[in-house]
Amino acid sequence: GLSGNLDAHFNYNNEKIKILECIYEKNNDIDKNLIGTIFDKNLSIVCKDGLIKPLELQKAGKNSLKIHEFLNGFKVEIGRICV
Repeated sequence: GLSGNLDAHFNYNNEKIKILECIYEKNNDIDKNLIGTIFDKNLSIVCKDGLIKPLELQKAGKNSLKIHEFLNGFKVEIGRICV
């Protein structure tokens, strides 16, 4: 059965990044062909009916960081697929 430990993550530059906290923004106008791509400089990710907007992330073996701390020194490529 399920242990209760659910994991939301994506891969970016061959690195697993966990999403520890996020918000979902419904947006029916987003192109469904863009699912799994980075939408903006804040690392929002396109999903079926909107955007997943990370608030807290963690790279493997590192401490968790709020999004503004995580983005310091992190190059975001808008339009890049990150699944």
